[in-house]
Amino acid sequence: MRKRGAKASGTSSAAPVFTTLVDSVLALAAVAALVISGILPRIHARADLDKETAEMAIPTVSVVQPSVSTGAGSGFARQRAGLY
Repeated sequence: MRKRGAKASGTSSAAPVFTTLVDSVLALAAVAALVISGILPRIHARADLDKETAEMAIPTVSVVQPSVSTGAGSGFARQRAGLY
């Protein structure tokens, strides 16, 4: 005869705890996967934006060297210009 409150052999309360633990771990893994799948594209986009911004921050300058005029044009405009 079994004692009062004793469990029958072959049954254990560890099985429901184990199942709950496995379900919790799987749920946590699913949430982590969703978070990571949302964050990684943002990290890559941010890196691309930083690279493009760094490239655009370099000013583009055209350097022109002065040269002596070959006499093109006439002094007419200077002659007609009034000096005040």
